Amino acid sequence: MGLFKNGKSKGDIRPRDDPPQYGDVAPALSPATASNPLCAVSAPVQPQQTLPPNHNLGAPGYAAPAPAYQAPIPQQFPPVFGVYKDPFSWTLVIGLHRNAPPIYAISRNFAIADRPAIIIHSGPNATYPAVAAMDRLPLTRDRPITMPPLPGSPHPSSEAILHVEAGFFSAKWWFDIETGFPGRHERYEWRRSRGDIVANLGTDWSTGWKLVRLDSRPPEGAPPGTTFSPAADTSASDGAEIVAVWGLNSLSMHKVGMFAFHGTGASGLLGERWAVMAVISALAIMDHEQHRG
Repeated sequence: MGLFKNGKSKGDIRPRDDPPQYGDVAPALSPATASNPLCAVSAPVQPQQTLPPNHNLGAPGYAAPAPAYQAPIPQQFPPVFGVYKDPFSWTLVIGLHRNAPPIYAISRNFAIADRPAIIIHSGPNATYPAVAAMDRLPLTRDRPITMPPLPGSPHPSSEAILHVEAGFFSAKWWFDIETGFPGRHERYEWRRSRGDIVANLGTDWSTGWKLVRLDSRPPEGAPPGTTFSPAADTSASDGAEIVAVWGLNSLSMHKVGMFAFHGTGASGLLGERWAVMAVISALAIMDHEQHRG
């Protein structure tokens, strides 16, 4: 959909309640613009290959949107955003800060069996079409995710699975998704973290989650000659690149959590389909934690 246009590079992406300068946000789609129950995210636009020679996607300072693109890659979500409670309903909203106009609504279902547990809508309230939806299933912790159709697919939607592996102290969540231009399957894992990259979100939980990319190659669609070497502060202990972080708030009356894209995740090269999966999988973790608590 390309609703967002990246602004200039920021040296510090630490979230705060002041509105970040991420550029203009295009008006949301009208509910009447899509009859499909899942509002299809348009095929990602091939970026202009204007990265300088020997550009390193994992270099320090790449936590903000890539400034080297003359024409920024359209992206579904801002690079840093909060999830907030709507004071007038059970709906959550995605926004740049609490007092900013909401960008997307998140509706939740706690009881009705034939409705998804979580839906991300394509506009600021729940009357807008769904971008993605998550279900809970009996007898399994895995979460089926209903996604927009793949480009060129005759089907109205597609499905991805958010898997969970229960450990002795914590669970590990993982998924496979098509990424890049034109797209290849890659695996990503949400891991618990107490590191600075999560602490910088400013949430009140002592731990959060980091999303790591297990593929060490530059993503499909990166200009020829692009190198890939994640910086130490955006790498997991096994060297995997951290592409997003997610932290929850339990003490705030308004803020549910903060989300930030990093490195390759902030570049747009992984595509909007990946970004949607990253966000709804983070919300699935939130749903799991709330039910567990």
